[in-house]
Amino acid sequence: MSPADNLGLRRVATALAIIRDYDARRYDRVQAYIRVIFLKDVYVAAYYHVDSMTCVLDLCPFKFDLSAYYYTAALASTLVHEATHGLIASKGIAYNRKSRMRIERICSAEERRFVSRIDPAIADWLLGEFDGSRWHPYYNPISNAWIAWKRKNQ
Repeated sequence: MSPADNLGLRRVATALAIIRDYDARRYDRVQAYIRVIFLKDVYVAAYYHVDSMTCVLDLCPFKFDLSAYYYTAALASTLVHEATHGLIASKGIAYNRKSRMRIERICSAEERRFVSRIDPAIADWLLGEFDGSRWHPYYNPISNAWIAWKRKNQ
């Protein structure tokens, strides 16, 4: 394991500890709906695989060198967001073009509620108001990653 991998694992462990310490209910949700966390470059902060209950994280968007405090809270809130996808899917609600905005709004609201428990002052800085434009209008997880990669590399 490389030192960078080890650092990534420590950051995820710290984010999980923050969730556990500040919000037991959401920590239980993360434990129930995220079986595995993969760290890899995916050109989006994170996404959730319903079938395998897997969260794929790209730590590159999290600028820990600028502020470990803020970005560790952001990572923790991202895990809460992705676990909320798992909770919603467990209720039989499919993630598709018709439901996408409603589900993302719910997941984002859970993120905001969680961050507000850590530090209400940073909730606006980290998350702001829900912005549906963050999700591409033509839903496709693979093409969304491709679009983000293209924008980053143009």
